[in-house]
Amino acid sequence: KAPFAGDNDPDLKLKWWKKNGVHPNWIIPNKPDPINGQMRWMDTVVSVTKA
Repeated sequence: KAPFAGDNDPDLKLKWWKKNGVHPNWIIPNKPDPINGQMRWMDTVVSVTKA
């Protein structure tokens, strides 16, 4: 946490995990855009569930 940060966000109590997560590059498929060849990041739909 940053030195002057605050934890007054009411949604923090909804977080169920205790440690860091997984880098999203490991779950997003490596498929380039057919028009310009750049990576397509906004077309991946994921669902997050408690294990």
